[in-house]
Amino acid sequence: MFSGGALGIVAWRRTSAGRTPYWNVGAQLRPSRGRGIGTAAQRLLVDYLFAHSPVVRLEADTETGNVAEQRSLEKAGCRSSV
Repeated sequence: MFSGGALGIVAWRRTSAGRTPYWNVGAQLRPSRGRGIGTAAQRLLVDYLFAHSPVVRLEADTETGNVAEQRSLEKAGCRSSV
């Protein structure tokens, strides 16, 4: 367990495909695998963005081998397009 301080950050930026805006989201966390921190943080961010903005799509990019992040995003409600 950590003894205080931030566990990491989640970030988002508005982008668009033509005239359709959407959010690109990402996270960077301190090492803490298996605790669900990334999933919880990203789920809160996804819920917040859909509740407080007019966009209907989110996007997140991960490294091909970053299976933990991909699983975290899936648990937060995202699905793979690959």
